[in-house]
Amino acid sequence: VDFVDYGDTGIETDWYVGYGGSFSESVAFDAGVTLYKYVGLESKDINGDKVDYDYNEVYFGISVSENLSFKLFHTGDYSGTGEKADRLKINYSVELNDSWSMPLEANIWKVSDALIDAELSDNYTHFKVGVATTVGAIGAELSYQKTNMDDLYNSTTEDIRYTKGGFV
Repeated sequence: VDFVDYGDTGIETDWYVGYGGSFSESVAFDAGVTLYKYVGLESKDINGDKVDYDYNEVYFGISVSENLSFKLFHTGDYSGTGEKADRLKINYSVELNDSWSMPLEANIWKVSDALIDAELSDNYTHFKVGVATTVGAIGAELSYQKTNMDDLYNSTTEDIRYTKGGFV
């Protein structure tokens, strides 16, 4: 993870705790908290004060089919800034065959006006397209991700290539 002029770390860990259930056979819900932790990031702001980019989000999501879901996220401390941010995440999965799927994702961020004035020139978006499979109890995904943050920060960070694995 590259924080432009403020430091970088190669590892972001996301910790989740939540609860889910269903309203009907086709409509389910999920609510919880996520902690985003940036391992080994030692950074200082322009005043020389230590910056802690770790932050929490609360979320509530609805799945309206096996392949389509919507989640709303909120944080009162976006990337350690003390400012609010909200995010809408839309996921859709295209089943390619019995073993493979193509996950698609769009995230639309709305950050506080104070962040727009101080750091961002606007709100931003993030998109993902990938391929995923499950072998036994292990799920794996390889994806390509893109954000318009480069345009907003007037920087040249690279596109994101991402792998994910875990037990299902």
